[in-house]
Amino acid sequence: MTRLQAHYRIRCAPQEIAAQARALAIEQSVEVPLEAIGERFVLEQIVGRVESVEPAGEQLFDVVIGLALETTGFEIAQTVNMLFGNSSLHPHIELTDVDFPEAFLARFQGPRFGAHGLRERLGATGRPLTCAAIKPQGLSCEALAALCETFARGGVDVIKDDHGLADQSYSPFAERVRACQRAVERANRQTGGRSIYAPSLVGSPRMLARQAHIAQAEGAGMVLVAPGLVGLAAFAELVAEDLSVPVLAHPAFAGAARM
Repeated sequence: MTRLQAHYRIRCAPQEIAAQARALAIEQSVEVPLEAIGERFVLEQIVGRVESVEPAGEQLFDVVIGLALETTGFEIAQTVNMLFGNSSLHPHIELTDVDFPEAFLARFQGPRFGAHGLRERLGATGRPLTCAAIKPQGLSCEALAALCETFARGGVDVIKDDHGLADQSYSPFAERVRACQRAVERANRQTGGRSIYAPSLVGSPRMLARQAHIAQAEGAGMVLVAPGLVGLAAFAELVAEDLSVPVLAHPAFAGAARM
């Protein structure tokens, strides 16, 4: 059975690393003592395998675990569960990398636009892209729109909501998107620029879908979403089913310290 290769960093004493690596392989695959498994298929195909263990510093080790590809169900949330589910509860373990086989990658399309597509939309080649956030939260829609217009007049490529902006009483989502998008459009007409406004979408799956509809109906050329906050599976579904514009992924709650 095809396997993906999950890379971990484990902090432990040298005499413990062999047992720690085996325990990690079991925890991230079958989650029961091997002695409790009577099915040969499970033992040979499903149980995680310790592929390699390498020293990475004082009481640090890089461990590669081979996990059966079929255990992911080729679904985003389950894939993350298999990679770093219960093991994410253990502070001495980090998930550092993953090598996905072609059989997995073929199930997912990858970026709809990518850097090249975004540059085409912005008419920006041969130079770095620029981005600015409108903030702080607490400002009115009019004040945030004024910031958008100032940034667009200055030639900023992507003008995004701060990720702290949501559907708050002082700047309701629909009203804010309308005001900010019109401000950017006004500045683009006057300067000949192609700045893009990216409102922040956040909330439950149904709220995200409503916000995506509003943002695109108002003409927003991009959106900002934090996959860690809304959930990776909900994020993937939102992008695939509700959005036709580029998505800027924000790292809030993305577990950068251990994943």
